[in-house]
Amino acid sequence: ATVGAGMIDAPLVGTKTDCDQPEAIDRQARAEMKGQQERIFWFYGNTALDTRDFTLELEKELYRNGLHTHRLDYQELRAGLNSDIR
Repeated sequence: ATVGAGMIDAPLVGTKTDCDQPEAIDRQARAEMKGQQERIFWFYGNTALDTRDFTLELEKELYRNGLHTHRLDYQELRAGLNSDIR
């Protein structure tokens, strides 16, 4: 059952986040090194399995086309973060 839900319409004015931290290597340097521009794709499906299967195939296709990828899977990330919680 859902206990609570919400949506963020816009960030608070003047709010600082971890994204505001300086990077050791800036985006431009990474783009030049890899010869590509950064992109983020966020997929949300009816089931985690549908989304996972699709993103696995997409990652393979991007790799076959010579693109550097990194896939973050919610279930894998959650299991890793909560691995020591019972």
